[in-house]
Amino acid sequence: MDPAVALALIEQYKYVFLVPAALLWGLLVCMLVGVAIRLGYLAFIPAYAAVMLGELIGNVIWYYI
Repeated sequence: MDPAVALALIEQYKYVFLVPAALLWGLLVCMLVGVAIRLGYLAFIPAYAAVMLGELIGNVIWYYI
């Protein structure tokens, strides 16, 4: 995949990519999202919702294992 296409997809679907990232990397993503919100790259409410959804899914999966 062309890097320009990949960056365009990430730019367009940035909040969708936060859910699996939070699911896989947890608190590190939370901290990075906080920095991105502070710098103005992300809006607070959608970023918060996406990260919390990813964290919730990850916790539910670990609970059932």
